[in-house]
Parts: sequence; C-alpha cells; structure tokens
Amino acid sequence: MTTMRPTRFVPLFLGLGVLVGLAGCSGSGGKGEVAGTVKFHGQAPKFHGLQVVFLGEDGTLASAAVNEDGTYKAANVPAGEVKVCFGYVPPDAAKMGAEFQTGGRKLAKPGEARGPAPKAKLTGSEPTTNPVPPPLCEHATSKLTVKVEAGKTAAFDYDIP
Repeated sequence: MTTMRPTRFVPLFLGLGVLVGLAGCSGSGGKGEVAGTVKFHGQAPKFHGLQVVFLGEDGTLASAAVNEDGTYKAANVPAGEVKVCFGYVPPDAAKMGAEFQTGGRKLAKPGEARGPAPKAKLTGSEPTTNPVPPPLCEHATSKLTVKVEAGKTAAFDYDIP
C-alpha cells in the first residue's frame, strides 16, 4: 500500500496561486471612469444629444452625455485599452426614448393610428443632422483609444474636426 504525502503538492499549489495572482494584476477586469472635454472646432458644443461611447476589449460598452460646455464623466468604463467613438441623438428622439422607458408612450398596435411625436424643448442650436464626422461614429473606424485603470479616473479630451 502506498501513501500519498500532501507535501509533494505544495509547490504545485504555490505555483498555481502565483499564476492566479498575476492574472489579477493584468489591468483588465474591473471598472474605472473617464472624464474630459469634447469640443467642435475648438468650441464647446452648446447643444444636447452628443454622447461619448467607450468599448472595452471584452465588448462592454459605457457612455456619457456631453454637456453643453463640452464636459462629461463616464462611470463603469471597462479597464484596459478602450476604444472611443461619438454619437448624436437628436433631442426629439431622446425625449421619445425616455417616454418609452418610463411607460409614458406606447407603440401603436398594428392598424391603429399613432399620435404625433413629442417635441423636445430645444435651445435653437441643435443640429438637424449628425454633426459628428462618420469615421468618429463607429468604434471600428474612429481609431481613438484611452487607457483606463480599474478604480481610477482617466482623462480623455478631444476636439472634433
């Protein structure tokens, strides 16, 4: 009869423990924040509906609305090298989406007449078309990135041409 000595496995378990510990220090996994300023041709946007969108290496998205002065702060951004793009949601569409989310507006049933779309309160400077150049609207074509560390706030400022 052979007896198994547990001490033979100690180096194996120590090695596995070190590997698991190193994997946790890779910088990915976890969340951080990104804050900064977005401008159009050197000026604050001065309109609503502009979004900055972050895509993590694992496919996780995080976004933040850009204020009229161009500032934003995005929470829960995946740690690691994150791709950046911009989106624009016209205020009327944003208002309609908010009404659907809160249950204040329902989709019409087939064959029913639909009421008029709600009108958002506009400042008069909102673009009628997307003001963001097409390459900056998609993560695949924007080529913009920012390094995000878990538990920290990264800075990302950009002037949209």
